[in-house]
Amino acid sequence: MAKFLDGAGVQAALIEIIKNAESELYIIAPYMKISQQTQNYLKNTDNKNIQLTVISRSDAEIPSDTVTFLNELNHAKIKLCDNLHAKCFLNEKQGLITSMNLHEHSQTHNWEMGVNFFKSVDLDLYTEA
Repeated sequence: MAKFLDGAGVQAALIEIIKNAESELYIIAPYMKISQQTQNYLKNTDNKNIQLTVISRSDAEIPSDTVTFLNELNHAKIKLCDNLHAKCFLNEKQGLITSMNLHEHSQTHNWEMGVNFFKSVDLDLYTEA
């Protein structure tokens, strides 16, 4: 069953989704400035040959160090979407829809919330996401 999360729960669920990915990982967030900790988790997924798809807003200014980091990953595809405002993080088993961008400021300073769900329990929600 889907579970409501506060800011700390959102951050924990995001890390869990990244760490537990086995074959694919989707990051959908309009604004990004990836923290060093999250970069380390993403490097580990890349080392495991996990396909990462990043979708960001086409007119967002992504910091050059974040762009460089993503481009250095061997298994990452970066896509852009006009007018993207949604934030969603998925692996093949679990998902998170949240107000939080993948931005270190959002992760440490903002009041965020989200809904965490699992494919095995909430198949319709997972499929729609």
